[in-house]
Amino acid sequence: MTKNINNIIGWGISKEKLHSKLSDGTYKLQTLDIDFGTKCSLHCPHCFKSKFNQNESKGNALTFDETKKIILQAKELGLESIKILGAGDPLENEDFLDFVKFNSSLDIHTCVFTKGHILGNDELAKKYNQKYGITNARDLAKELYNLKTSILLGFNSFKEDTQLDFVGLPKFDYYNYRESALKLLIELGFNSFKENTATRLALICAPYKLSNIDEVFDIYKFGKEQNIYVAACPSTVSGMGHSEQEQIQKQKGEFYNKSIDLYTKIYVWAINNGYVTKEDFEKDGVSLYPGAHICNQVAAGLYIIWDGKVMVCPGLDGADAIVYEDVRKKPLKEIWIDSPNYQRAGMIDKFNFQCVAREKELFNNDNFYSIVYKKVLEAIQ
Repeated sequence: MTKNINNIIGWGISKEKLHSKLSDGTYKLQTLDIDFGTKCSLHCPHCFKSKFNQNESKGNALTFDETKKIILQAKELGLESIKILGAGDPLENEDFLDFVKFNSSLDIHTCVFTKGHILGNDELAKKYNQKYGITNARDLAKELYNLKTSILLGFNSFKEDTQLDFVGLPKFDYYNYRESALKLLIELGFNSFKENTATRLALICAPYKLSNIDEVFDIYKFGKEQNIYVAACPSTVSGMGHSEQEQIQKQKGEFYNKSIDLYTKIYVWAINNGYVTKEDFEKDGVSLYPGAHICNQVAAGLYIIWDGKVMVCPGLDGADAIVYEDVRKKPLKEIWIDSPNYQRAGMIDKFNFQCVAREKELFNNDNFYSIVYKKVLEAIQ
């Protein structure tokens, strides 16, 4: 028996819910990835947007009211959870809490991707949330806890210099802000263990690359032992992630072999320590995120970006990843039914979708998953 549910509330879709239908026979749209706001103080070199703050000068951005209308349509289609991705750091958006409260009023769970600098600094927490009467980071974190959100905290390294490289601001006191944020979230109980319930706190070690790959196992172990979900993977193939992928290709032999060793080590440890069962691993195979829940949102939802474009997922940004040009111009149900993700929802015998964004990159072309699968089974026999 596992020691906890190997998931974070609002992210991975369970076997019981994946491929489920509405009363009219339509497959449910159970989750959405959404951009909400464009501001960000950080300059992460792997950002899945094409350049820093690219959206600030562009028109046609979804308004708050338009976003709420989309959510109401999605709720009719079975929406249960939302992941707020950006386009900037969501906590730098002055309307962020209003959006979370709106979702909560509809019984929709909100997952928030953040680098944590706002939650780790009283002045910044007040700056972006003073209209709500919030004066410090603890007040903000308490509000998020009461609203039943999950926090997906960026965490690439235990080392200050390495971590600062991942946010692109070596003179910004980011590292200490992140550490303060993590401490606060733990103190408030986001990672409290509840039987048969997933955690509400995650460390997002994405991307990993050669500069931090040797730390990923320790980050995974650190998280799991505190009931914190850990999701690690290489860069996306969108935005500035393209340049990261180019570097991976140049280092392919070393990066590839180290990745095989990393995934194998994580899975063996997770199985031996009861965080992943051998039976589930044998049946479901290797996840994009080693030792974590299977990636399957592409069979249960869509990604809506800041200007209304509907995308397959955040890991792709090419023309072939656009599902529909403007969500405001067509009912969401029609967009959903016409999408390639809806076709995946109909693949009723499939649970593990690995990573559609990376299937032409590092992993699948070299049978990465099957190699790891075999090595793990050999190690745990």
